[in-house]
Amino acid sequence: MKDVNLIATLRERAGLTQSELASQLDVSENTIANWEKGSASKWIRQLHKLCSLLHCSLDDLLVAGEDKDERKISLLTPRILEIVQKRCYSLSKQDRKAAAKIASYATFYDPDLRYWLEQADHIIGPWSSQSTEELDCEDVANTLMLQNLLNQLSCVPPDDITFCRFQKLLEPVGLTNNYLERSAVFGSNCYQRKHILQTHPLAVYVIGWKPGQIAGMHHHGNALDAIQVVKGEMAYWMLTPEESERQNVPFEGGEVAARDKSEPHTIVKAGEWVFVDRCHAHQIANRSNEDLITLHFRVGPPPKDNNWTSSGKEEQHLLRWTQVDECILTLA
Repeated sequence: MKDVNLIATLRERAGLTQSELASQLDVSENTIANWEKGSASKWIRQLHKLCSLLHCSLDDLLVAGEDKDERKISLLTPRILEIVQKRCYSLSKQDRKAAAKIASYATFYDPDLRYWLEQADHIIGPWSSQSTEELDCEDVANTLMLQNLLNQLSCVPPDDITFCRFQKLLEPVGLTNNYLERSAVFGSNCYQRKHILQTHPLAVYVIGWKPGQIAGMHHHGNALDAIQVVKGEMAYWMLTPEESERQNVPFEGGEVAARDKSEPHTIVKAGEWVFVDRCHAHQIANRSNEDLITLHFRVGPPPKDNNWTSSGKEEQHLLRWTQVDECILTLA
């Protein structure tokens, strides 16, 4: 914190003496004096209450004097994710002392961790005020992994992202199979696509395929695509832009007959990726006897068909991501 006298300034503006503030926080007057001098070693479980008493936000208290436009985007490293999950678990068990200790450490010693704890709080906040169910820490972790990807993509205009960089950004994303399988839905007559995230420049969705279901050959225009097989085996065809143009392959959503199943294709197994460069056409089928689940990432225009599903929980995701996108625009 650049302005070590900020607490004193805010305290005086709130019309409180050091003694009165100490009494309301249940600490000694000497502790308040030390805080106002810049000593923050004992700020545990007090930050939010202090902000309330001083009529300020946590951001006001911690980054006063900083130019927010100069703040870098923080990467979600495995270490940071592990700590965020520990705090999430503590909150789910109502161990607020342990959760506050992590938050206090991040506040004063680890800005990157502090950023990701704040993002987790955007997810946890609605849960703590509205839900009677136990906090789903896996849902929080997967949402943060998606946001980490979105943060990185927001640094570069979508049309400037190279195919090679696209691959490098996606391979370490690490969404959990349990989370993805819970997101999958299946239809008896057609594959079903379930929206996880839709914001500019990124769309993420899960598709459930029953045995025998197939998508028509199509392309995604100038968008980059990636597909990961979550469960089962995927039969896959791809055409170059030249082949696609010769065969008059439509943009996604067009009515087109499935290709002859006898034609050569690739089998993609669980855990494997397929990356699709701009203007390449492709097709997916489930030619096995088991269910198939695929995860899709797209940088570019959204799909134009009717195979989306939604529910109350997904709508919360959409609202959450609108808020995150606005936040990122101020930090980029």
